[in-house]
Amino acid sequence: MKKAILLLCFAIGAKAQVKTLPFDKKVPTGISVKGKVSDAIKWQDQTGENIVFLSVERKQVTGVDTPSGDAQTAKVHAYQYNKQGDKYQLVWELKDGIDECPLDVAATFIPKSLQVTDLDANQKGEVSFLYKTACRGDVSPAALKLLVYEQKNKYILRGETYVKMVKEGGKFTVDKSFTTAPKGFLDFAKKQWNKFKVEESFE
Repeated sequence: MKKAILLLCFAIGAKAQVKTLPFDKKVPTGISVKGKVSDAIKWQDQTGENIVFLSVERKQVTGVDTPSGDAQTAKVHAYQYNKQGDKYQLVWELKDGIDECPLDVAATFIPKSLQVTDLDANQKGEVSFLYKTACRGDVSPAALKLLVYEQKNKYILRGETYVKMVKEGGKFTVDKSFTTAPKGFLDFAKKQWNKFKVEESFE
């Protein structure tokens, strides 16, 4: 009897764990994503099946107040969807970017920064990623943001990329949202920032 109870408890615990699922990054029917998908991740947790998509869009703008009359707009989009039955419901959406930049525009997610964790061990996955935005004509740092989402709760670090060439940037400020974050979230965010803050390429 004791063995049966232990096996049952183990099975329940295993089922509730946050588990990343194989995913081809294709957008399922019933989900709306703007721009071109740059990364995506799928996982199972206590809330069911979840998908996060990161996407970017760029477009040329003409007839604007710039020396050439031309500029570029670049946007980043992020979405989390939760599957209920055979339908997906939007949990949260993020959009940011640069409008009408007459110089070199950047709005892109940092490669390999998207991941799912369960830092507070509540069987609800939190997703984290970084992205940069810039309108520049030199090698100055870009604006950099790190976000951690646990369902609709959002926690943010804001700062700049670190540019090795000029040895500038890399610092961040902690948003007040972290004052209510579960234990361990801020330490994790700081580690991720330091891991991905170096800007390897310029757009």
